[in-house]
Amino acid sequence: HTEHQIPQTFSFILTQEGGQRIYGTCLTFDEAVPDFVKSKIDTDKHIWTQKALCIISHHTFLEQ
Repeated sequence: HTEHQIPQTFSFILTQEGGQRIYGTCLTFDEAVPDFVKSKIDTDKHIWTQKALCIISHHTFLEQ
């Protein structure tokens, strides 16, 4: 996309069949597409790609 977006976070809980919980949190953010990639799609526009960092754990580490 061509417009920079504000970073966002979200948390979630996965519950397995036996009732065990897996906790997760993610941070999504935009990163500028490098020039060598833009040259392959033949554009001079400043474009962004979305990235995510996620942490998954069997231990709760965030306050809900």
